[in-house]
Amino acid sequence: MRTGYSSSADLARELAAVWAERDRVAYPRPYNRWKWDESQTWWVVPAPDKLAFRYSKIIVSASPRLAEPDQLFVGLYVEKGVGEALASAGYYPEEWVLKSTWRWHGVLSDLASGAFGPPIAEVSHRIGEPVEIRVDAHVPVIKAAVQPPHDIVAYESLNGVAISTMRQPVLGTEQNFLGSLTRALTLQELASSLQTIPASDSAWINLYIGRCLQKSALHDASALDAHQLADRLLEPFAPWLK
Repeated sequence: MRTGYSSSADLARELAAVWAERDRVAYPRPYNRWKWDESQTWWVVPAPDKLAFRYSKIIVSASPRLAEPDQLFVGLYVEKGVGEALASAGYYPEEWVLKSTWRWHGVLSDLASGAFGPPIAEVSHRIGEPVEIRVDAHVPVIKAAVQPPHDIVAYESLNGVAISTMRQPVLGTEQNFLGSLTRALTLQELASSLQTIPASDSAWINLYIGRCLQKSALHDASALDAHQLADRLLEPFAPWLK
């Protein structure tokens, strides 16, 4: 599947415009809001808040952790923050704390219940390819000069029930946050493992559900525009993009 955009910023802005046309709140935001022109990852956030950790959001990313150099990853993105005790002890700012208002809880619950199965199957049918489910976890470090070790797992699913491994997992953290996820064979097993990860208070977790798209030229008639991507890849996930 190809898209006629080469810039994550350009595609995020176009998707935000399409989402707004459908009477949804949509603010394009760079991951790096201090150097927005250099940000490889952009979000479409369902609120005007500058701190958007707690929301489920559309993600468009050229980050090497998600996409090859000639690709953009597009999909749903949700985050899990750190535990209250670590913030109280002064390790992290309060806005990083996972609270009851974070969308993580609802997304994880719906993954565990099977509610995500039909939308994932529908997206796979619309795009003619499997849907990717990616998870990464790490211990966050404030103003880190070097990226901390990450655990990274990647799956794909055609029917919204069974999942298959896309590539060899990376288990780089001392805590082995995602070790149990490597044995998951279904979405519900993956969700169950996420609900019981070790040392979860210290883990920041990123969950992505979407697809990598090949970058293509705008004149490529087979390349999908923002309206087509919204229809095929994002619309079935609209109930969670809030």
